[in-house]
Amino acid sequence: MTEKLKSWTKKIAIVLSLIIVVFCLFYIVVFPLSFLPNGYTIISETDTTVVVKGLTLFGTEDVRYEYEPKDAIFTLEEFRSIIKKQKDFYWLLYSFVTLSIIYFIRLRRKGKRFPRALFDSNLLFSIFIPIIPLRNYLIVIDALLSA
Repeated sequence: MTEKLKSWTKKIAIVLSLIIVVFCLFYIVVFPLSFLPNGYTIISETDTTVVVKGLTLFGTEDVRYEYEPKDAIFTLEEFRSIIKKQKDFYWLLYSFVTLSIIYFIRLRRKGKRFPRALFDSNLLFSIFIPIIPLRNYLIVIDALLSA
């Protein structure tokens, strides 16, 4: 009984440490390094305007935009919130997809068939759940900056 408990404790410690490492790694990638393919990041802000940098698919700088609210549709605080939420969903997307891929590979190595391993690893859900709100935020940001 004690050997089984030690084995389970070791497995739980390994899984938790893997999860913590993946979340920390992608937190650094998204927030300090600002790797946001087709995303936006705030460069500078004042009381009346926010300067935003648009990024390409590879995460390099594309165009700088200046957002100054002309209508009462979105205030500067709401615009900043949208940019932050967009980064949150990128972070979740990278982390969940990485963890699901690791679990998918583990299931395939154990001998599960491809469709069953794909379903059991929840890889499709880990891609689509963060990507739907992320797409909506990017559409809103694009519309605000092009207006």
